[in-house]
Amino acid sequence: MNTTTTTTRIPTPTYRQTQSGEWVVFGHPTLVHPNSEVAVRKRDGNLKWEEIDRIGKVFETPDGPRVYGYIRRRTYVAARSDRAPGGRRCPECGSAACARAWDPRGLCDED
Repeated sequence: MNTTTTTTRIPTPTYRQTQSGEWVVFGHPTLVHPNSEVAVRKRDGNLKWEEIDRIGKVFETPDGPRVYGYIRRRTYVAARSDRAPGGRRCPECGSAACARAWDPRGLCDED
């Protein structure tokens, strides 16, 4: 009895652009899961980690089953300073946190 074991290599997920213009992760369903991170191969050959929010339906390709993973949008919240930008200060009280430092037409907080 001669048994042959074949190993199928699953390719690294890549980026695809949907018909609506959204960039998604395109890969094998064993690699692309909702609420997980996956390494995605970029055009230049480097890898980038993406967090998958949800996946679409599994579909068949000539290379086997594939799925689109919708990338979780990163939201960055800038730290808000209580000091006026550019080192501006209120001309009356000298404070950088005064409303007049933010807007020269405003009133001084000390008034």
